Amino acid sequence: IKTMTEIPVNPLMLTEEKLINQDSRGFYEALNNELRQFLAGKLQIPLATINKKRIAEEADNKGVAVYTSLQIQQLLDEIEWQLYTPFAAEDKMQDMYNNADAIVHALNSATL
Repeated sequence: IKTMTEIPVNPLMLTEEKLINQDSRGFYEALNNELRQFLAGKLQIPLATINKKRIAEEADNKGVAVYTSLQIQQLLDEIEWQLYTPFAAEDKMQDMYNNADAIVHALNSATL
């Protein structure tokens, strides 16, 4: 049971810290880990077996809006791209954080 006095914990806290410090490599690693942990918990997928296909399937099973599901897939693709390219793009960090934050809020407000 949630009480009104509980302060919601930001599931992207480390990511936000890396963004503020302009640590682009750390930012993408933190975003990848924290977003996957959040999705695993929200969609009830064991973290060890989480991948884009499972995320899409469980989001669909739980009635997540198609738009939100597509946002998740696109963001995961972008994160992977940044993780595996030699130069992480610092100019995309704020947008990607905003996208992840929007997904977190959309899933938190949805009845799953």
